[in-house]
Amino acid sequence: MKNPEINVRGLTRRFAQTIAVDHIDLTVAEGDIFGLLGANGAGKSTVIKMLTTLLKPSAGSASVAGFDIVSQAPEVFRLPSFTASHVPCMCRYGGNSLRSSACC
Repeated sequence: MKNPEINVRGLTRRFAQTIAVDHIDLTVAEGDIFGLLGANGAGKSTVIKMLTTLLKPSAGSASVAGFDIVSQAPEVFRLPSFTASHVPCMCRYGGNSLRSSACC
């Protein structure tokens, strides 16, 4: 079995009384390609924001490339980011975070 690059256990995010992400588990192995699919409002963007350290989870844990997304957030933030179908230009933030090749 390949090493997990993304390991998510019980990841949850609440906004007041709304549960945006409800205890998800996910493992993505080294070299695998994965996608998050779902209807509008299903929590896809919220999951990505948590995995890229832009939003703290309410509960659960996750690691990216072996780094914990909460306790090692600066290390996760410096990792190369993700590709989405519609990404706003975020180049002004520097580094490799949220960089869209369409606008940089």
